[in-house]
Amino acid sequence: MKKFHGIPIAPGIARGVAWPILPVEAGPTPRYAVSTECVAGEHVRLEEALDFACGELLALKRSLTAKLEDADTAIMDVHVALLRDPSFLADVKARIHRDLVTAEHAVAVETESMVARFLQMENAYMRERASDLRDIGTRLLSAFTRGAHPSDRHASFPANSIVIAAELMPSQAAELDPGRVVGILTEIGGPSSHAAILARSFGIPFVTGIPDVVQLVQRGESILIDGYTGETILSPTAPATLRFDVLLKEHEDYTEAIIHHRHEPCLTTDGVRVTLHANIGSVSEVSTVLDNGLDGVGLFRTEFLFLGTAHAPRLSVHERIYRSVLQPLRDRPVTIRVLDLGEDKIPEFLRARPKLCHRFNVRGLRFALAFPNFLRTQLRGLLRASSDGNVRILFPMVVGVDDFQAAVAHVAWAAEKEKLTAMPPVGAMIETPSALFELDGIIEFADFLSVGTNDLTQYLLAASREDTDYEGHYSMLYPGVLKALQHIVDRAARAECDVSVCGEAAGIPAVACLLVGMGFRILSMSPHRSAAVRHALRLMSANELKQIATDALQMRRVADIRRHIKERMESRVQPVHDSHAAGVEAIV
Repeated sequence: MKKFHGIPIAPGIARGVAWPILPVEAGPTPRYAVSTECVAGEHVRLEEALDFACGELLALKRSLTAKLEDADTAIMDVHVALLRDPSFLADVKARIHRDLVTAEHAVAVETESMVARFLQMENAYMRERASDLRDIGTRLLSAFTRGAHPSDRHASFPANSIVIAAELMPSQAAELDPGRVVGILTEIGGPSSHAAILARSFGIPFVTGIPDVVQLVQRGESILIDGYTGETILSPTAPATLRFDVLLKEHEDYTEAIIHHRHEPCLTTDGVRVTLHANIGSVSEVSTVLDNGLDGVGLFRTEFLFLGTAHAPRLSVHERIYRSVLQPLRDRPVTIRVLDLGEDKIPEFLRARPKLCHRFNVRGLRFALAFPNFLRTQLRGLLRASSDGNVRILFPMVVGVDDFQAAVAHVAWAAEKEKLTAMPPVGAMIETPSALFELDGIIEFADFLSVGTNDLTQYLLAASREDTDYEGHYSMLYPGVLKALQHIVDRAARAECDVSVCGEAAGIPAVACLLVGMGFRILSMSPHRSAAVRHALRLMSANELKQIATDALQMRRVADIRRHIKERMESRVQPVHDSHAAGVEAIV
């Protein structure tokens, strides 16, 4: 028996047999030189291959409509858009003409270049887009010979299969049969990858981060995986399997319990209503908002519109994307965060202009204000789409009153340009220490506040972003962070200003209960975590949670706070196996 600890990116528990799959590769790429006279012909071959690849993707989308929601199948639309990106097509054609190489050679080089750029980004969400680029590059290369995409060639999976791969491409994940595949283990992957999103839609637990997993596991080998803790056992002993079966039954009972109430109001036992929103970063995740009975979107990230493209997104692109999010959600509020760029997130179309590099050293709102044309275009697209739903505008990394007033003025300008008589609500993200000291002034101009616990914790603790994730060594349970959060919710309540928490800590049941005890009534999280949070809050009274929070705020050591929360809440809000709800153990 061998034990491994990976990174859980789709929840669930599974017992099954290993079924390794080969990496997605298009095969050898012709890399011989072509003559000048052949360049035009290579351009034609490129266009024909693009048409074939896009046709494949649309056919795949049609075949998936029976088992996926429309928003999930929109992943195929994203891949079509990437293939049809005019800048990508222009770069490939330019390379053919400049280097006198085949279209396949040019596609391979340009794809490798884009993948390398994305993998170098510090932002995890953007690094995970590299798998999409690899996937479409492979599909396009296969299209030159009119062959099926390599992901279409794997054998049928036997019952109770656990897929083993170095990296699972989105197209591979889309074709998994949830009736036969019960788990996924990979070496590379991330929670925001399209493969992980699809796995969560299918209800398949997914653990990644296990080095050399394909070499370690033999086909047919028995495997136990925990998609909450990342624990994985190969060739378990009979006693280990027996214990796991008990755990699996407990998990099934717990899952049934939390799913049963996912469309009911989130009310504490004494009738206090808590609003649950979703954090999403793509159109493909909209269906998860509805599936989990959430009240709206508390954070829609828009950086993907600016990164990985050779040109700034046009007004029409902004409008189309925002409408596609707003329309399915109808009256539910959708909070769209304005471009949060800077530091490691610098668009390619700006990197090519070295004279502007002095503006790259700021983040969030200050970066947006440094490039007002991009900001105003985004705001106009957002306001145009607002007729299709209940939109709210959120500015990230607000430093103080001055920059937030400037942001509000840009919204007013865009509203006048679009001939709107009223502006939608405009909010400020409180995630910098300076904003804590200017909070009263910011509230004067803000319709609502949103607390980004990830960044706020990072800056307050002088820690790296990775260390402040809920699986890291630091957490928002530090006394100074808790006092900052209490300061925010108290000031907002005094001014009668709505305030939400949109950091991922809000998706951890015990921590969500603590936040409600402190006075927060709006929590935003990854949709797949919301059922467990709703279940936990429905088991506690607001008065009880207030006392737990009051006691925690008097403590001086994070270890004491952690112990206090575990003792007061774990037996109530956590299942027998406390990792089921991503408990306190996972965040400290």
